Amino acid sequence: MADRTSYDEELSQEEVADRLREIAETIESDGPADIRVGNKAIRLSPSASIDFSIEAVEESRRFRSDRESVHLDMAWTPD
Repeated sequence: MADRTSYDEELSQEEVADRLREIAETIESDGPADIRVGNKAIRLSPSASIDFSIEAVEESRRFRSDRESVHLDMAWTPD
């Protein structure tokens, strides 16, 4: 069984950078750490080896504004 928690929000560039730093610090820490997802804290235990994927998408639209996005995916087996 998989428990999935997701949350979408619009943040400033600085807030996004802060959130990414929090996640990086969690990954670098020894042992379990909490990651915020909305108003919920999820306890994660990153392992020494992490599968990492990054995808950048650039969409050109004829009648609407262009759009860019970055998708990050990380997966591991807890120690």
